Order: sequence, then C-alpha cells, then structure tokens
Amino acid sequence: MSSMAIFARVKKGIFFSKEILNKVLDVEKKSFPKSWLYPQRKVYYQIALKRPENISAFLYAGENIVGYSLMVPYELVWMELSKDDKKMKLDFDRYYLDTIQILPSYRGFGGSSKMIMALCREANSRGISKFSGHFRTKNNLSQQVKKLFLSKVTNIRKIKSWKYGGDESYEYIEWKYSSRKKI
Repeated sequence: MSSMAIFARVKKGIFFSKEILNKVLDVEKKSFPKSWLYPQRKVYYQIALKRPENISAFLYAGENIVGYSLMVPYELVWMELSKDDKKMKLDFDRYYLDTIQILPSYRGFGGSSKMIMALCREANSRGISKFSGHFRTKNNLSQQVKKLFLSKVTNIRKIKSWKYGGDESYEYIEWKYSSRKKI
C-alpha cells in the first residue's frame, strides 16, 4: 500500500449508481471467501444502497474505494438473525452494523474504526445512539469494536459458531455512542 491517507466518508441520502454498486461488489468479492458472499449479492447491495434509512460508509485511499460498510435499522435484520441468535431482542431505536469489508492490502491501518465512527456519527445526526453487530473474533474485529467504545459497550455475548460468518466464533456487541457534546 502506498503512503496515501485513508479516510472514511458517509454518503448521505440515497446513494446509488452502477459504478458504486460495481465497486462495492468488487470490494466484497476480494474481501471475503466465496462462501461468505451474500446470495443474490447484486440485488442485495442495490437495495441497500437505495434505502434512505440505511447508512453506507466508504473507505477511500485517494479517490479509490478500498472499503465499504453498511449500517441498517435493527428491526430490518432482527427477524432473520434472531432465528439463529435467540437472545436478540427487537429494538426500534438501534442500528445494526450489517457488513464491514476492506480490501486485504488496506487492512490494519484503522479503516474499520474510521468507517464505524463515520456510521455512528451519521446515525447520531438521525437521532440514533444505540448500535450493535456480530463481529468476528479471529480477525480481532470484536476487540477493535470493544476498544473503540470502551465504557460505552452495554452488552457482549460470545457465539461459538455464527452461520453468517463461516461458522467461526463471533461476539455480539451492543454499545451506545453520541458524538454530541454534553453541556
């Protein structure tokens, strides 16, 4: 990787173009094993990028998209995921970190933290301060999230085998975050 700065940017509103869709699909394909790719992935990301309630953050190196993350209203994933994680409780005031993907050559430079913080700040601007997600333990993403939010983490559960992540060990993490200064 070059010494160029890496930064995250949230795209506000409905943000969809074939060019962006193709870049997201390319990043996903190069970031995950084939068995982890969403079924009907093109349709999935078309819908995700068009939904105004979703929040997409892109990681850039210069003008190149090298990462993508998606946060969605919790209730949109709760029905499906709670079948496999029975301890998930419906919460209309929470957003869920659905995916975070970074090209392998750009990992380890703080990109995931930058995207997560960008997503949380945008959610705060929409009145949301509660978040959650299922995070891999093998790649230390769960540790990064816990470190990023420290005392703001409100719930952690270990999951031995998460079917949506190659049956690897995951942690379900909930946290509160507000970027607004208290006076």
